Amino acid sequence: MAQRLDSLSIADARALALAAQGFDTARPKTKATQRHVDALISRLGVIQIDSVNVLVRSQELPLFSRLGNHNRNAIPKATEQQKLFEYWGHEAAHLPVEIHPLFRWKMEAARLGKAKHWGLTGFYNDNKAFVKRMLKHVEKNGPTTSRELSTRTEKKGTWWDWDEAKVA
Repeated sequence: MAQRLDSLSIADARALALAAQGFDTARPKTKATQRHVDALISRLGVIQIDSVNVLVRSQELPLFSRLGNHNRNAIPKATEQQKLFEYWGHEAAHLPVEIHPLFRWKMEAARLGKAKHWGLTGFYNDNKAFVKRMLKHVEKNGPTTSRELSTRTEKKGTWWDWDEAKVA
């Protein structure tokens, strides 16, 4: 029978918190392989996407902090291999395809305009022609950054100053 645990020492609590986040094992001694990356993503369950990239793209930081040297294209490669998909989990995120079914209700609600993702549904409803032009461009030209699609004429502001192309 398992023993009841009434308290944890500070050291045990710290160790538990670090282990839960994947910091309980040493980094690989050599460059991490795609297998290391896949295992880490499976363990973490999510890699949040953030547009802030002072050092590197934010989604690369969890990989580096836990694996060290790794292929910088590991996340796109996992997505290409259909191991990951991008979606609004809690935030914009790379998620393991195994949990895709858990989000289908949310995807359907968004498709029907019944769920709002940071006002994206409202933006779409107000800018359908623009969004459709952006979609046609991506369908014709393949993966495209929002910067390549930008229609901004004025100087970019601070923080979350997204133009229409980035929202679309």
